[in-house]
Amino acid sequence: MAQEGAKVVISSRQKKKVDQAVAALRAEGLEVSGISAHVAKDRTRLIEFTVQTYGGIDIIVNNAAINLHTGFIMETEESQAIKTLEVNVLSGFLLVKEALPYLERSQEAGILFMTSYLGYIPNNMLGFYSVSKAALLGLVKCMALELTMKNIRVNGIAPAVVKTEFSKMLWETEYAKNNPMSRMCMPEEVAATAAFLLSKDASYVSGEVVVMSGAIPTRL
Repeated sequence: MAQEGAKVVISSRQKKKVDQAVAALRAEGLEVSGISAHVAKDRTRLIEFTVQTYGGIDIIVNNAAINLHTGFIMETEESQAIKTLEVNVLSGFLLVKEALPYLERSQEAGILFMTSYLGYIPNNMLGFYSVSKAALLGLVKCMALELTMKNIRVNGIAPAVVKTEFSKMLWETEYAKNNPMSRMCMPEEVAATAAFLLSKDASYVSGEVVVMSGAIPTRL
């Protein structure tokens, strides 16, 4: 997004990682700021920081996610299920809801949710995580119907395993490469898709989820 000309605010729970990302991107000459914030708890502070830094909000990328239980869905503890929904689904919805007055003032507002191909094809070992990602598919559709009337587009991306710190436990397993391309999705590929969906080139696209599964069939 910054390479395409956006002024970017990075948010994450760990200040050290935020500072490292901001420093790396600024070294490329990009206009980036960062704040340590828990998206499920600190959304007001995040919004205020963004508005104070850049004067408004045009784009929101909801990329926060957790997985608290690896195993069958019926083995998920109640607290794990609630926390997963809070971070993976509700935090993004409530962030958009609170930032809506700023998005409505924008001439090119766009919202992106990072879901997963597991929302279409659940995995037994990632049961409730799959449920949370399926919920985001519905959220994109519902939110787009309402917000497109306010000139705000809403879309999503549903990748397979992406080579990030979050999926590190899967890097060396056959599961990570279990697709016709026999490789993982790379962060740069997802970033390029995100940049397209939030650009003028996708001005007539809203309510859609782009699947990046390495050709694994997910839907007709």
